[in-house]
Amino acid sequence: MKNRIIVLIFSVLAIVVTANRTYAQSGIGENYFIGKWEILAKDLPQGDLKLNILIENKDGKLAGSINDPSTPEGKFEFTSITSSDSTFTGKYF
Repeated sequence: MKNRIIVLIFSVLAIVVTANRTYAQSGIGENYFIGKWEILAKDLPQGDLKLNILIENKDGKLAGSINDPSTPEGKFEFTSITSSDSTFTGKYF
């Protein structure tokens, strides 16, 4: 009886460990950044700014824009976007 309990405990532990690894986020790629983002740019000459960023996949490439609601120009399209596993870089000038 003791052996069955020990085997059962180890079996449950193995299932829990395997399930945890299965549902963990595996690698962050380009698709991680797709969507709407709200960022806070701190310590600018005009103070802290809340900016809205929209990233989408157009024809297999990342594209998007940055929106500053506090300026009349408002929306700026990114001219180039690069991303790695956990870093996103967008240029808009």
